[in-house]
Amino acid sequence: MSTNRGQIHAKTIAEKMKAAEAELKEISSSPPNISPQTNDVEVDCHSTMSEIKLSVFGRLDRKSNEYIPKNFSLLKSLSDDISRYCGGNDLSVLNQLISMGLNQVKLNDSVMMVNISELERGNKD
Repeated sequence: MSTNRGQIHAKTIAEKMKAAEAELKEISSSPPNISPQTNDVEVDCHSTMSEIKLSVFGRLDRKSNEYIPKNFSLLKSLSDDISRYCGGNDLSVLNQLISMGLNQVKLNDSVMMVNISELERGNKD
């Protein structure tokens, strides 16, 4: 008895890719949802365009760039601010924020000494 259970067919994948591309094209070509009360563009359920200060877009190119997996904890207040002020894929946003911060560190002529407990105390709501 022959079964195709678990097998992937190229025709099925191609059809799904075409459908996904059409859906993505439709989403990207449709105008943003404008709220009549505030005239702000809705980005997600937490932010409006007037709050967004950083928008990161595009696809990560994991084939051409070396990404190193890191497992770390993020302060809740920082995570909330990132959700509020930044838009895009979490990994892309974090990479951009880290890059921006490192660029500022590189510009300093002296060593910066930071006590993490001050950051923790300063970010409590």
